[in-house]
Amino acid sequence: MGNAFQEAVFWALAVVTVGGALLVVTQRDMLRAALALIVSFLGAAGLYAQMNAAFVAAAQVLIYGGAVSVLVIFAVMMTRDVPAANRSSSAQPAALAAVALLFMGLVWAIAQAEWTLLPETLPGP
Repeated sequence: MGNAFQEAVFWALAVVTVGGALLVVTQRDMLRAALALIVSFLGAAGLYAQMNAAFVAAAQVLIYGGAVSVLVIFAVMMTRDVPAANRSSSAQPAALAAVALLFMGLVWAIAQAEWTLLPETLPGP
């Protein structure tokens, strides 16, 4: 009974993983493709968990299912309306002034900081 259940779970995870991957390459909407990529990543993590590779499964969930997916969705959302973003803005001179002021403040703070040097050899235990 246990072996049949494990095989059913394997095939379900395989279908989820491959189905998500197929949706990634067939979707015309980039946001939906990114969401399908998350499904595919999580399906792969489930396959790793089934193979008793808990660390790899956790890394798959945290790194790919979380960080990479958020980065991809963020990039899709930021580049969704690129032609509208190419227009010049009246706030550009104020933004440049703010960046220059911030840069000068950082340079001043770094110059005023007391940078203590460590001794050549650290005292032993």
